[in-house]
Amino acid sequence: MYTEDSYPYVSGNGYVLECSNSSELVVGAQIDGHVLIGSSEKAMAAWLAKNGPIAIALDASSFMSYKSGVLTACIGKQLNHGVLLVGYDMTGEVPYWVIKNSWGGDWGEQGYVRVVMGVNACLLSEYPVSAHVRESAAPGTSTSSETPAPRPVVVEQVICFDKNCRRGCRKTLIKVNECHKNGGGGASMIKCSPQKVTMCTYSNAFCVGGGLCFETHDGKCSPYFFGSIMNTCHYT
Repeated sequence: MYTEDSYPYVSGNGYVLECSNSSELVVGAQIDGHVLIGSSEKAMAAWLAKNGPIAIALDASSFMSYKSGVLTACIGKQLNHGVLLVGYDMTGEVPYWVIKNSWGGDWGEQGYVRVVMGVNACLLSEYPVSAHVRESAAPGTSTSSETPAPRPVVVEQVICFDKNCRRGCRKTLIKVNECHKNGGGGASMIKCSPQKVTMCTYSNAFCVGGGLCFETHDGKCSPYFFGSIMNTCHYT
């Protein structure tokens, strides 16, 4: 698959444009399969939060008159259009999906539409799919042989009863950038960044919206409630 910078989408306005075979096209990813996602909005939200955008089919009849705002009354009779599900927001009174359309930046909200969540509006949960991409580096125009930067995989979390991370300690390995469900319907996520670790807890099971976050220095002991904590990022 070519990068959008090297092969931008151009609306044909009803005309079929010729495909480009330019030698300057840059490969952004190698796709070797596809993944069928469960046809439920809960499953779709969980997948999107963990893996990224989802390709969906829907009934775009109501898109013809859309200008802005959350589309709450969307026709759902037949699948007739393909779009990209890129996000969602469950924090407001009306939860909604964020969808990237292909009709240009002058349509809708700069090319995007917000659609009410939880009622299969526009039949958007009928056929969600995603691609399986090879993990190896994709070929491009560059011949550089630079070694890719290491990526954080897990955080070694040590919680202790004392203030110095030495006594009464419990160690846990936590995968980074993954939403981990907690008791009571909430969830948490931990992330690594240069010299620090960020832990966030959420009142929902999808790790979306405003979470309660706490930062510590990577590999250093920090005060934590009545004791102490030390988070250490481990990289590949």
